[in-house]
Amino acid sequence: SVKFLLDAIKDADWWVRSRAADALAKIGGPRVLQAVLQLVRDQDGDVRRAAIEILNQTKDTRAVDSLIEATNDSDWWVSERAVDALAEIGNRKAVPRLLEMLRGEPRSIPTALRALGKLGDPQALQAVVEQFLHAEPSVRAEAVTAAARLVDDSNAETVRQTIRQLAVETSDVALHNA
Repeated sequence: SVKFLLDAIKDADWWVRSRAADALAKIGGPRVLQAVLQLVRDQDGDVRRAAIEILNQTKDTRAVDSLIEATNDSDWWVSERAVDALAEIGNRKAVPRLLEMLRGEPRSIPTALRALGKLGDPQALQAVVEQFLHAEPSVRAEAVTAAARLVDDSNAETVRQTIRQLAVETSDVALHNA
């Protein structure tokens, strides 16, 4: 039945692909995981999407390296859902790649910020706070939410100082442009 479901992942009908992915995620186990990890690199974007959805549901730590690699996928949706899966798994090994994403594709920044906040790695705090000045309101909102999750007693004063400094810089720029 696993082989049949793996074949169904390549079906032309999205509904069949989706139900097959759900069934495979529910079955889980090492055999399914190994097959799905191969599908993450498939040429067909629909197959890669289904594979990422399965990994999102299984939350298996053995998928971390493949998910990190999938954040570079040419299909924006595959990349985004790989970030979501990494956040759900909770492995901080993804933090360097997520920090890199803050300097990449603008529409991926909110997802990367959300994942960084969820992972809770304090090394990400400075990069998250820097996003407070981003031009996009959705990025700023996610940055504030992520920073709130990353702040603790040991770094709260540093964050306060950074926010004050950013506020001064922002008002200086506003005055200069006026």
